[in-house]
This record gives sequence, structure tokens and C-alpha cells, in this order.
Amino acid sequence: MELKELKEQWLSAFPDSMHTLDVKRFIRYAIALARENGALDHEEMESRGISRLHVEEYQRQYEFLRDVLDVLDEQ
Repeated sequence: MELKELKEQWLSAFPDSMHTLDVKRFIRYAIALARENGALDHEEMESRGISRLHVEEYQRQYEFLRDVLDVLDEQ
């Protein structure tokens, strides 16, 4: 699935929710973004209704996931 489509699926659902389905949508997008060496767009996230607190949490999660993918690629 294309990066833009994954982002839209995540942001157009309930991106400020920590429900399992919403978290999985973020993970799918974050994996694709990390593989392209991209960065989360905090301004867009906030404009789509994600609270500042969750933006910060998503950033931490993204950085962790990116590091995990790097380690896995080294093996």
C-alpha cells in the first residue's frame, strides 16, 4: 500500500484514539514512513485533531519503531 494512502487511513479514522485498530493503522503508516526515512508531520497531525500530548507520544513511538527496524535490518 502506498505511503500516502496509509497516512490517510490513519488520519481520517480516529488518530487521537489509542484503540487497538487505530494504533495498528499508525503502526502500518509508521513502518512505511520509516522505510522511506521520513518524518512525522506534527502540524498536519494537530490540524487533523490529534492532541499535542498524543503527537509527542506518536513521535516517541515512531522513533522506537524506526530503531527496531534498523536493528532488524542489521541482522
